[in-house]
Amino acid sequence: MRRMWSRLLCLFGHHSYFKIKELSDYSVQVGCTSCSKQWGMHHPTKSFVDWDEDLKNLYATIDKCKKDDL
Repeated sequence: MRRMWSRLLCLFGHHSYFKIKELSDYSVQVGCTSCSKQWGMHHPTKSFVDWDEDLKNLYATIDKCKKDDL
């Protein structure tokens, strides 16, 4: 019953956020424990973007470039 209530709240935008990964000083990847959706969050603008393949590939490329510089 609790799980169903949590998913219903997600439909209205009341997600249970948790941090998945720190992407930079200004951005993090977050997810919802109830509906399993994921987003990229930018701190200075307080904006959320759906975590899709494009965003995943962008940060994978950035991580690769950071490792290559070391």
